[in-house]
Amino acid sequence: VNKLRPWLRKYLHEDRSILLANTLHYEYFSEFFKNYLIKLKEIFSNKKVSLIVDKTTD
Repeated sequence: VNKLRPWLRKYLHEDRSILLANTLHYEYFSEFFKNYLIKLKEIFSNKKVSLIVDKTTD
């Protein structure tokens, strides 16, 4: 996002400012992630889950 800011400012003619990546992360992504975890817990609650881990690199 930070590297795109100059281009976005040049070609987007809106009055709103373009947020920095840190601002997006701390103010928006953290709330989105909390809600996502809640939904995942609702989906998988009281269900058996298997995790398969592969140590190889692709």
